[in-house]
Amino acid sequence: MTQTLCGRKVAVGVGTIIATLSKKASAQCQADGKQAIELKNYPSVSAAVLGLSAQRIGYVWTDSVSAATQAEKSNGQFVSVSDGTEAEPSGIAFPKDATGLSSAFRAGLQAIIDNGTYRRILAKYGLTSGAVTKAEVNGAVG
Repeated sequence: MTQTLCGRKVAVGVGTIIATLSKKASAQCQADGKQAIELKNYPSVSAAVLGLSAQRIGYVWTDSVSAATQAEKSNGQFVSVSDGTEAEPSGIAFPKDATGLSSAFRAGLQAIIDNGTYRRILAKYGLTSGAVTKAEVNGAVG
């Protein structure tokens, strides 16, 4: 799916998983004999959308939640299309020494996962593909 971006100007967020994925996709374009993706780094999705509005770029590659939100806020100017990228877990950072707070948060999240509330919330916003089944500390590290 991302191969359709070969040779095009695409905005990505600095320091995001998408920035990493986009570099791999661009390298794959070149390996396939196509032009690389012309990656443009932006500090935020909102800044990238301004670049899109000004036609400095052709696309904003971001997570599905951000893309859907920006499309909704655009009054029909933009649309959000899934790129088929597997969902990556999101997280909340706590100070390392705030073990009581992070443990309480993890336990609360696990409780709503177990009772189905978490899944209902995700369904309301069309985000069930990114659901986790277990609340973990540092679960995305590795």
